[in-house]
Amino acid sequence: GPGGALLFATRPQALLAAPGVSRRPDPVSLAMLLAFRDAGPGHGAYADVAEAPRGRLIADAAGLRSCLMRRTGPDPALAGMSPDDALAALADRARDAVLSRADLAAADGLAAGLQFSGGLDSALIAGVLLAAGRDVPAFAAVPTDADDPMGEGAARAAMAARHPGLRITEIPPDGADFLAGAAHYHARAAMPCPDPMAFNALHLTRAMAEAGIGAAFSGMGGDFCLSSHGAPRLLELLRAHGPGAAIAEIQRRRATGGRLRNILIGDIIKPLRGFEAWRRLRPAPADPMLAPGALTPAFAARMRAQGRAWHDRQFASAAAEDMAWLAALPSWTVQDLTPLPGGGGMRRATPLLDGALIDAALAMPAHLRLHHGLRRGLIRRLLEGLAPDAIIRRPDKAPFQPDYARLQAEAIPRIRRESRAFRDDRVWRDLIDAPAWDAALDAAERATQLQGLELSNAVMLPYFLGWWLLRAAD
Repeated sequence: GPGGALLFATRPQALLAAPGVSRRPDPVSLAMLLAFRDAGPGHGAYADVAEAPRGRLIADAAGLRSCLMRRTGPDPALAGMSPDDALAALADRARDAVLSRADLAAADGLAAGLQFSGGLDSALIAGVLLAAGRDVPAFAAVPTDADDPMGEGAARAAMAARHPGLRITEIPPDGADFLAGAAHYHARAAMPCPDPMAFNALHLTRAMAEAGIGAAFSGMGGDFCLSSHGAPRLLELLRAHGPGAAIAEIQRRRATGGRLRNILIGDIIKPLRGFEAWRRLRPAPADPMLAPGALTPAFAARMRAQGRAWHDRQFASAAAEDMAWLAALPSWTVQDLTPLPGGGGMRRATPLLDGALIDAALAMPAHLRLHHGLRRGLIRRLLEGLAPDAIIRRPDKAPFQPDYARLQAEAIPRIRRESRAFRDDRVWRDLIDAPAWDAALDAAERATQLQGLELSNAVMLPYFLGWWLLRAAD
């Protein structure tokens, strides 16, 4: 700050309100946001406002440093347990994580509701609540497109078949502001919105508040650990369970069409540090929306410093992959993800980010991350006895999602109009490939639901960046 003063706050916009604090955008951080959805540890969208690591910030005569409040990692208390006992301990912690938050809301006189997506994460929360006899209603987005086979009432029918006993409130997208994420992220985190689906969470949250809900349960966090996308590596299985487990995994993958050469390269060669270093030398960008001007020496240096790669990084173990995802979460993720725009707020309940639950999940034996050959094995195993087999094997989100492609297509004329004000902005022009963006806008106007979702980042992130740049200096 001015005169060398140290300024710190829970949210960046509080710092920006202080006299003399520069509002100069950081082009490197903005390019990282476009490519990787976060600027990386120690950085932010503004050049002079850095995000501190999660934990305790200490400033004294020795300087500025941070101290972790707790260290995330495999819980040693579960080491040496049998797989059955370890899984039982994990189930106990999942139950405690959900019910303790329900108890806290009840003690404070807050009615609780569940943001339901139809996926594994929200299904686990619903299953725990139902098994404990808690009457917590579910709120779900539903499509209204007349041409969509999932019409009005489909969510209720799907819920009756898959989640008997859970009350469902259907929330159609009527009245939702498809571009609301721009203002939300600017107001709450002083950064461009990185999530094209942010409007849906905001719309759902507002509907829940209008229904008298004061605490919103969400499956946020499951993808970072409990329902990890990572599968155990062959070497991981070999060390943990011997040659038989590794051979069985090779046979399983070959039965689904995998080539032996690709399996061995993917599990033995790619996790090597030398291979990852070689891959980082490959120049092809991961995101076609980035203009050549975005790939500066400073951007390359930031990638190297953060261990970034244009391709998904390959880790030696599924648990290490989960740890990397958890470490990349912004520090403000849990504290303030979806308060209502324009004031007001709602308590967030994110039990799948519970520290004790995460530490237990990281300690699970490697082979439990697969469930009858399916990935996300840990959460599928926890769902046994809490949900029908159809959910465990094949969760279906279709009845619980807004008709994204239609809403996106309807927003494009507004996006084009508003883009006139920022297309000549020097930072936007240096970072965004404008012809590629125009092509994505053209394609999105006539896209199917699946195509619209696939185009979402290419369409929305350049808009969110331009919208933010117009207001960053205010």
